[in-house]
Parts: sequence; structure tokens; C-alpha cells
Amino acid sequence: MRILLSLIILLLSFSPLSAQSKTTSGLQEKFGTSLTLFFYRNTLRMLNQSDKKQFDELIKDIYKAKFVMIDKVDKDFHNLDYIELVKNYNIEGYELVLNATVGGLGLEIYLNDSKNDIPKSVIIYQDLSQLYILDIVGKIDISKAQSLFDFINNSTEVDDRIKGLKILGNEDSNEKNDE
Repeated sequence: MRILLSLIILLLSFSPLSAQSKTTSGLQEKFGTSLTLFFYRNTLRMLNQSDKKQFDELIKDIYKAKFVMIDKVDKDFHNLDYIELVKNYNIEGYELVLNATVGGLGLEIYLNDSKNDIPKSVIIYQDLSQLYILDIVGKIDISKAQSLFDFINNSTEVDDRIKGLKILGNEDSNEKNDE
């Protein structure tokens, strides 16, 4: 009986780890995605092929992260959709903590630490044709958030997958055009 009770308590104590933003999930359902990747702490460590200590320090408090990329042109994603997206993050309790333009990309960082002990962050990058979202369970040093996003976005493995999906996406659209 004690073992069963201990097991139930243990499982319940990890339940917040499974909860990522409902807004990000809703965005995927509404628009589909060009790419979705899930990263856990160990996966992020594996991306660090050059063993950079700064990167290990950056990810030490991240439990998991979801990377979503949406082709705004292909998925017909407009400014009104973005306004609704931000509104839904605000409803979930996320607050804007940083808004900047970096290298032609709009960068916004939202934090939510009000509902449980595990803080959550959403980092949004966008340009005219792409929307990138990094939905994080855990915490990250805000001043280094761009470097995490850049590292994931510029990782050779992730880059190869993105290129592979674009090639597959083009083949699919070519097949539709042939029909």
C-alpha cells in the first residue's frame, strides 16, 4: 500500500512537466506545421557536439522544449492570426518580457511562472515568411535566450531535418501539381 501511494505521489509530482502551452498546441492544430521538434534536457545536450560549457549552463534548468516552425505564406498565417496567438498566450498567463528585432527577425519572449513551481517560456521569432516558436518548460536566462534559439536553429542535425522536410514538402506539392 505504501509503495502504491508513493508511486502515485511520484507520478503526480511530475505531472506539470508534461504540460506545455495550450496555445502552441492550438496553433499546430489550426495551421499545421512545417516542422515540430521536441527536445528534452538530454536531447539538448546531444545537440552540443562541441561541448560548449556556456550551452550546458544555458540548458541546465530546461526540462523540455518544443520547437515549431510554420511557413506563414504556405499556411496562410497573417498578422491577425499573430495577434490572436499573442492574446491566447496572455490568457494562459504568459507575460511579455522582451520585444526586439534581431537581424531582421522579430523576437518576443514570454514568461509564465504563475500557475506552478515550474516556470515556462515561449520564444517567438518571425520574419516575413516564417514563424518560429520555442515553447519551454523550465527556465532560461532571458539575456541568453536568443543564443539557445540560434543554437537549435543552426544545429547541423536540426538544419538537415529542416532541409529534408522542405525537400519532402516540395515533392508532395509537385505530386499534387502533377495530378
